[in-house]
Amino acid sequence: MLMSITPILILLVSNLFIGMLIMWFVYRVTMSEGEKKIEKLRTSLKNKDATLKDLKEEVLGHESNIEGLQKTVAKKDKNIRQISAQVKERDDSVSGLNHDLSDLRATRDSLNVQLDKREETISLLREQIKEKDDSLKQLEEGLNTLKEEKQALNARAEMAEAGILEREKEIEERNSSIELIREDLAALEKKNQDTLTRAEAAEAGIAKLEKELEESAQEAASQKLKIRSMQDDLTVIDGIGPKVSSVLRTAGITSFSKLTEKEPKEIHDILVAEKPSLTRLTDPSTWHEQARMAADGHWEGLKALQDSIKEERRAKDLLKREAQDAVSDATIVVQS
Repeated sequence: MLMSITPILILLVSNLFIGMLIMWFVYRVTMSEGEKKIEKLRTSLKNKDATLKDLKEEVLGHESNIEGLQKTVAKKDKNIRQISAQVKERDDSVSGLNHDLSDLRATRDSLNVQLDKREETISLLREQIKEKDDSLKQLEEGLNTLKEEKQALNARAEMAEAGILEREKEIEERNSSIELIREDLAALEKKNQDTLTRAEAAEAGIAKLEKELEESAQEAASQKLKIRSMQDDLTVIDGIGPKVSSVLRTAGITSFSKLTEKEPKEIHDILVAEKPSLTRLTDPSTWHEQARMAADGHWEGLKALQDSIKEERRAKDLLKREAQDAVSDATIVVQS
């Protein structure tokens, strides 16, 4: 039995030995590979140490460059702050200049508005002056007519005096009528004096009318709103009353613009066709111009024109009355 166990033990020991050899071999191989790996690691570590040293040198160089860059940046920051301060000062200056420019523009616009208003005022004054000049020209023409009629009256008076001289020759033969003729002569002289007084009164009236013209210019502003409310009311036209206005509207003349399209002859024919008596106290010669001013809204000019028409009408009436008185006086002298 011992003999049978011995081969097994030998086999086990031999297997154990072989296993140990294998383990030793494996261990040696493993150790050899580990040493190689360690050697590689050491070599790699040396290389990394060298690389790390180079990197540290580069870092030191970079740190030196960074310090230089920081100094440069600090200088640039300082310059930037200075430039920013200058830019802020310039911005403040530009803001102030813009504000001044805005004020100047506002002042310029205000001055332009005032200039436009003054130009409008000057234009209105020029128109008023022109209208007053036209009115004065008409008054001068009326005055010249008055002077001519006065000269005619003087000529008639001279003729009357010549007749008186002839009468005086007859009076020498008719002593009984001398006193009567002298009384008539005294009456004629009184009438002549009255005529001169009336002429002076007419001149005073013209001066008064000129004053009224100035006052009417002041009243025009207060009457402007009232006149505007009368647009297309034909009775605004001097010489057109309610009856004439009704006739014109019936004929289709319902506005100032339509009235401007009609000539005085056409208007006269319309009035005659309706009622001939309507033309006795009406003069449509100025209606066209009055209607044009009313249609254009030129109320101040219309007021001035109407005042001029009324003054001319009063002057003509005064001259007419004086002429009638002079003719009457001359007739009395001739009859005597």
